[in-house]
Amino acid sequence: MGLYFVVYGINQYETLFIEAKDIIILLALTTLLAVLLFYGFKYFNRLISKTTGHTLTIKTALWTTTLLIFVLFYFHFYYNILKIDSLNVLRQHRYFLLLCGMVLGGWYIYIFKSEKTFTILHQYLNTLLLVLLVFECAKITWNYYQTQQWYPEIHKEYMGYEGQNFASDTTARPSVYHIVLDAYTGSDALQKYWNFDNSTFKNYLKSKDFYVAEHAQGNYAHTRQVVPSMMNRDYFWDFEADDGRETAPAYLIALAGIRHARTFKDFEAMGYDLVNLSIFDMLEQPTRYEYSGIPETSFLGFMLRKTIFDVYFAKKRLWTHHEAALEILDEVRQIPKRTTRPVYVYAHLMIPHYPYYFDREGALQKGREGEKNWSNKAHYLDQLIYTNQLLTALVNDILTTSKTPPIIIIHGDHGFRFLEGEAKDEASYSILAAFHFPNKNYNILHDSISPVNFYRATLNACFDTDIDLLKDERERYRVVSDE
Repeated sequence: MGLYFVVYGINQYETLFIEAKDIIILLALTTLLAVLLFYGFKYFNRLISKTTGHTLTIKTALWTTTLLIFVLFYFHFYYNILKIDSLNVLRQHRYFLLLCGMVLGGWYIYIFKSEKTFTILHQYLNTLLLVLLVFECAKITWNYYQTQQWYPEIHKEYMGYEGQNFASDTTARPSVYHIVLDAYTGSDALQKYWNFDNSTFKNYLKSKDFYVAEHAQGNYAHTRQVVPSMMNRDYFWDFEADDGRETAPAYLIALAGIRHARTFKDFEAMGYDLVNLSIFDMLEQPTRYEYSGIPETSFLGFMLRKTIFDVYFAKKRLWTHHEAALEILDEVRQIPKRTTRPVYVYAHLMIPHYPYYFDREGALQKGREGEKNWSNKAHYLDQLIYTNQLLTALVNDILTTSKTPPIIIIHGDHGFRFLEGEAKDEASYSILAAFHFPNKNYNILHDSISPVNFYRATLNACFDTDIDLLKDERERYRVVSDE
């Protein structure tokens, strides 16, 4: 069962992104777990049961296999059970675990109290597992062949790019503060669907010589596509088959595209010190903190999230969102005070994105963080209003303590995604977008600018490049070459 868990995971992840050592470590861990459970329960059952010999071995094997399936594939069971509306009461893990414990306990009692030897069931499960292993191994071979179709292009686009120095000897190199406010909805949608006028925050930014795009639109409704598209200054690849299924794990391609992004490499080539305060890797700098909605970049981390052990880690991640946002804001505030070199700062804040911890005054409301409240418009608006307060203080600190006028980019990656019908599309793609350029050269910007053009425009305005702007579109994709 441990071996099946590993080969199944390889197919769920992506063959070309897995390191051999991770496979060996995971196989060793799952095998050790299986051995400990099997011999532990065999010894225990020998003490309390009259069953002996080969029958004891078979019964212990059946029970150990059942327990391993539950432990290793816990979140498969959890998420599929929750698809049944009447079972939403089990959303809290303690209730789901209690139910599972009762079922497993009943199965344990039945196995070891039964007069049956379970020989036929034992043989059937062995045969079934062998068939599944053969199937998954064949699938690995096929997936590896398929990914060879597009991987060279991905490697060339991301990993093969070396960065360009756009700053001449006479060009000023202002520090860059790029602040992403995850799920920050634009003013149009806030006014229309919340009846909220966000002009106070917009007017503050304008008073600080920001250009605020009045009708900025996102290119995609998900962070994993917005960020690589923005940082590489081009639309994301289309990894969907004709039936709408993803033919490659978009998360992993996106993470590779972000880590090796052209923009990061360009600013590094221009002599900037890079500061990563985000949920993504930046070149050789690891994530500042982890967001549970995005899989680990490592195979081991990805597989951990399928097991029962992630109940603990998921809860731990969830409760760090608001703390991480405040810590990052404080770190950004200190950077201009302590540096004399140009810095490029990428700060990605998971606010006003759910979970909603803050009311509009900044008081913690810990009853709001649960998934059942993620679609709550009032709680979302409260957190957005408090986000405005935090950003107002941050912008003021950056501008007053910077030794030279900085570039500041503040925007949402997408908007609120829990409305219905046309309203959902409108709010999902409506975003805040504000730019502060030291030279006030805002002619290149326009009111409906989208993230794919943010750095094209910034480089043109502040580094005298001549990069064409792309047409601002929603859900536009490039096609992966089959050559």
